[in-house]
Amino acid sequence: MPDKNKIKYEFIDSSLTLNGAIKELEDYKIFYIDTEFVSNRNSNTLCLIQVSNGEKIFLFDTIKLRPTLELASIICSEDTKWILHSGHQDIYHLVKYFKLTTLPKIFDTQVAWGVMGSEYFISLSYLINQLLDLRIEKNYQQINWTHRPLKSSHLKYAAGDVEFLPDIYTILQEKLKKRNKYQLFEDIMSEITLEWFDKIDQPKKLSLDSFRNAWELDYISLAALEYLIGWYNGLTLEKQRSVPKPNILFSMSKVLPQSADDLKNIQGIPYKFIRDDGDKITGRMMMATSNADPNDFKIIKPKSYRSFDEIKLNALIKMIFSEISYALSIAPEILYNDILIKEMMQEALSNNVLSSTKVFKGWREKHIKKCFSEYCNIYNSKSSI
Repeated sequence: MPDKNKIKYEFIDSSLTLNGAIKELEDYKIFYIDTEFVSNRNSNTLCLIQVSNGEKIFLFDTIKLRPTLELASIICSEDTKWILHSGHQDIYHLVKYFKLTTLPKIFDTQVAWGVMGSEYFISLSYLINQLLDLRIEKNYQQINWTHRPLKSSHLKYAAGDVEFLPDIYTILQEKLKKRNKYQLFEDIMSEITLEWFDKIDQPKKLSLDSFRNAWELDYISLAALEYLIGWYNGLTLEKQRSVPKPNILFSMSKVLPQSADDLKNIQGIPYKFIRDDGDKITGRMMMATSNADPNDFKIIKPKSYRSFDEIKLNALIKMIFSEISYALSIAPEILYNDILIKEMMQEALSNNVLSSTKVFKGWREKHIKKCFSEYCNIYNSKSSI
């Protein structure tokens, strides 16, 4: 087991130490990065940024330090590269902290591992064990990183999260190139990075289709729900986190509360929302219902949950992806997700399973569309779909 006392790190929590760190980092272009943060339903607090240049680890105290242009220009410029493990949350916090509008090039070690085999959702300690044959203690995963001062054992633990990334990066690069998968990885990584970046602060958008049981509502409750949908869609992501969730909005449209006091009888509504906005929202909802005209609302038919054809088609598409996963030695979680399967199902139900590849874009169109079509032809000969 590695000796954590030998980790060379520096805790950066003042302008003096920050200036020194900037000088030591300014000549580097590859940075090994991790973050520590505390998240709950209403807030996300970045507490620490761990940055290694491959020789020394710097632990930036983001509770005490304000983001600086000098540091951002060095570690966040477009001509730098970040090496992270399962980095989507780290990227979220770094973008928010530094107010980034573009990202450096990203190398995610979890994605790289998934491009070369069946495993994807793996821990960093597991990857260290597999590639370096080391066992890493993970004793401080549940600590509250907002508390100050941080103990030296906590700082050593945080430094340990980037200590082995340089070795892992080197090994994974060599393996990707040896297996002729480096271009595939880069294509996948660039799209995943863009998806992560685009989702930052992207508020959720609702519609009547978001509510499977909207067909149960009469025109008055539909008017209430349409008002609540419009109101919710106008909120920022941060504000959406502090108001009733969509399923609670549906309950409100059914119960039709007329005041903040009435909202107290509905489970799941935050007290702060009831206190600050309860009377205003219920008042406007009642106004929407009083102006509702039954002729303006179409009868909504209940959606079937699923048919045998849909069950069979879903299984067939996933079976083909499983074949491709095995043939190309790529983790299935990289090849597809629920959103992609839903889009493919819609296309296939309208035409046939072969036409489902129309939804492929980017790296899927470039690297797996042909392979998917070949398997479609094989299975089509055995299937009526």
